[in-house]
Amino acid sequence: MESKYFQNFELSRIGIELKNDQVTYQNVLASDVFLDSLPVIGVKALGLSPKKSLTPELSDVKEDFFHSITVFPCSVWF
Repeated sequence: MESKYFQNFELSRIGIELKNDQVTYQNVLASDVFLDSLPVIGVKALGLSPKKSLTPELSDVKEDFFHSITVFPCSVWF
């Protein structure tokens, strides 16, 4: 019954491009996405110059970012 009324979709298949077609500099607020293949974790304000664009990729950025860095255990001696 559920499959009859609800469709599954995958966020990785959605393509988005932000273009600044204004003549002035614009601020873009981004949170937990990849922008131009770079991770943005938390809320950040990014500048977008006139005639420039950004390509966000919807993903679980925090998980991907933290899995991409290697954490080494350390010991603290007093």
